[in-house]
Amino acid sequence: MEQTKYDVFISYSRHDYVDDHENVIPNNEVSKIMEALTDAGITYWIDKEGIYSGDKFTEELPKIIKLAPIFVYLSTANANKSKYTSKEIAIADEYGKYIIPVRIDMTPYSEKVIFRIADVSFIKYAVNPAKGREDLVKSIKAFLEKEKHNELKKQEERLRKEELDRQRHQQEDEKKRQEKISQIETEIAALESQKIECEKKVLQKEQELKLAQIDLKACERKLQSKQEKLSGLLMNSNSSRLAEIFPKEIEKSSGKFNVEKIKESSKNQTKELKHDWDFSEILVKSKKVSSVFERDDIEKSIDVFKFQEILYDEYGILLDFDDIISYKTIGKLKDYILKRVKEDRFWKGDK
Repeated sequence: MEQTKYDVFISYSRHDYVDDHENVIPNNEVSKIMEALTDAGITYWIDKEGIYSGDKFTEELPKIIKLAPIFVYLSTANANKSKYTSKEIAIADEYGKYIIPVRIDMTPYSEKVIFRIADVSFIKYAVNPAKGREDLVKSIKAFLEKEKHNELKKQEERLRKEELDRQRHQQEDEKKRQEKISQIETEIAALESQKIECEKKVLQKEQELKLAQIDLKACERKLQSKQEKLSGLLMNSNSSRLAEIFPKEIEKSSGKFNVEKIKESSKNQTKELKHDWDFSEILVKSKKVSSVFERDDIEKSIDVFKFQEILYDEYGILLDFDDIISYKTIGKLKDYILKRVKEDRFWKGDK
């Protein structure tokens, strides 16, 4: 439970307040002082019941004294002999309390008391009790006002310090915010520059792509034109060559070969193309270079027209020029010819 805070702690001897039968002594000065403080609106704590002794004194009294800013010692012959008042004064001195001795009588301080308050100004209550009470109230109020003023100053100082700290933190936060803004703006500017460069590169690449597409289309047109010319030349060359081999089988009306007549004329051939060595023999006869089998390009390895002529002259096989050059390796061409020989499908012109 929170301890109540009082303006004044009153240290006194109960023998000055009550008699041996615990009856309040009529017209005693302790009561008059308490009344004067109450009338002045000053709060105080005093052990009127005498309950704070022994363990309770050790536990509770220091807490109460610590909370009260003013310690009033009612000095009397009884108080200077009390072991409790000397302890209370010692505690007040240790806590640095504002001590006001009130000398109700002019009994000298005891040794334990004088050690603590010898140099402290006191109120000469015995000379004029009424004025003594008045002076006590004035001293207490003056000190409380000063304490209040000091507390206000401390509070103002604390508030000023808190405000300065708040402003400093605010300035630091604003500085950090501005630095962050500056950093982000710099990064944005860098990214915008990078974006512009990327857009330039994209535009350049798009232009290059358009030019490349134009070049590609032009190349495709040229290639198509050349291929058409090559096909025309090959067709003419092939037709001329076959015309030499089969002059009677060319249809007079269309200029095309009559496959049935060619097939009929080849029935008298006796040689059959059945084995790899037969094919090798044809290659040897039609080769253009010494090492026929080391190269894949048919046109560079054999004379296609001669190869075509040997096939027909010796084996009665009519093989179209385009069929021959469509195979890129000798091995594939051989497999194709041997397979079709077995199936007797050369005259149908399919693969």
